Amino acid sequence: MIAEAGDLRQQLLDLVDETPPAPKPARRRFRPISRLGERALDHVGAGRALLAFLGAVALAALPALRHPRQLQPTAISDEMVRAGVQALPITGLLAFLVGIVVAYQGGAVLAPYGATTFMVELVGNVQLRELGPILVAVIVAGRTGSAYAAELGTMRVTGEIDALRTMGVNPLHALVLPRLIALMVVLPLVTLWADAAGLAGGILTAGLLFGLEPAVFIARMPEAIWNSSLWLGLIKAPVFAMLVAITGCHHGLQVRGSAAEVGRATTVAVVQAIFLVIVTDALFSVAFQQLDL
Repeated sequence: MIAEAGDLRQQLLDLVDETPPAPKPARRRFRPISRLGERALDHVGAGRALLAFLGAVALAALPALRHPRQLQPTAISDEMVRAGVQALPITGLLAFLVGIVVAYQGGAVLAPYGATTFMVELVGNVQLRELGPILVAVIVAGRTGSAYAAELGTMRVTGEIDALRTMGVNPLHALVLPRLIALMVVLPLVTLWADAAGLAGGILTAGLLFGLEPAVFIARMPEAIWNSSLWLGLIKAPVFAMLVAITGCHHGLQVRGSAAEVGRATTVAVVQAIFLVIVTDALFSVAFQQLDL
């Protein structure tokens, strides 16, 4: 019996010796083109998900538009205060400083040619047409879009979103639509406020540094600037508001897991919203150029 056990042990040891060693895992090679393709596919998938979310929000908005009482006016007014009224100080201050910088840089270039009076057209067109809307959109993306992503992401982690669905409440109708409508209503008004602050900064710089009186500055504002640049800038504001609100809410509702995911979703929402705002502004510029506006 002992001999048989010794033979079996020897056979087992021989079998182990004959077994080839496990192959070493292949080293991953650095393939930048493959990684670039993977990242591109990831971004395409994220874009499709964002478009799908936009479509879902549009479908959720149709019943509310047919029955306006379902739009939760209290929630919308609260969001308007948070996204609009509370954003007035920071947007006004930054727009005022940007107006000073634009007027100073433009006046420094025009002064040697004795053409400082053209600062009016420069500051007016740049502030009303481009800087006002995009500056407000970027500030709101960092201030309000991040808040939307963080709030909805936290509700997702704590189970409040699932609780709403259990009670038969559509989260898109209860949480997304009030934020979207409030931001689309209030952002043009904040843009108008930023335009006024930017022009005030330009008027101050023109008067103190280049001897252009405020009355002359205002009188020289061509009617075309008010009728064209102002309205073209205000047209962009609701579109920017929709991009910021949809991006923030989408990434907030996509959160899964821990608080770290909330932070990641907030960061991605802000970056993506600013990127979409800048790309959309470029598309607006091309469209306005083609339409000779």
